[in-house]
Amino acid sequence: MNRIGLATLSLAALLAPHYGFIHSGAESPRQQRAGDEERDEITLKGTVAEVTYYIGASGVERTHLTLKSDSGLCQIHVGPSSYVSSQQFTFEKGDQIEVSGWNSKRDDQIIVLARQITKAGRVLTLRDPQGSPLWVQGRGLR
Repeated sequence: MNRIGLATLSLAALLAPHYGFIHSGAESPRQQRAGDEERDEITLKGTVAEVTYYIGASGVERTHLTLKSDSGLCQIHVGPSSYVSSQQFTFEKGDQIEVSGWNSKRDDQIIVLARQITKAGRVLTLRDPQGSPLWVQGRGLR
């Protein structure tokens, strides 16, 4: 393995505990761990405080946002960075966004699995209403 690959894996290992999990992207909010009750969709509005990227268990780069809302900071799991960019969507610190999705608990940390994100009147749809990721529904992961 080359230095860049090793550095990427090391960075992923360091970030995984901070963000609570490494997610393959195939699990939906309706397929949560045994004992979890079904979740209702929530909507949050706020400002992007941080945009981070990490390598998931499948080796795919994923986008993660820290959202500053009236109720404090919230961790938003967006999905594969390649899917976000294929939809001509980008995120930057300071963006005003609205996120619809589901709360999910990962390693004692509450995160939001985003279903839709609205920014400047544009909508990025990431998951269907049942929570299934759109990037695996016959569209493939690029």
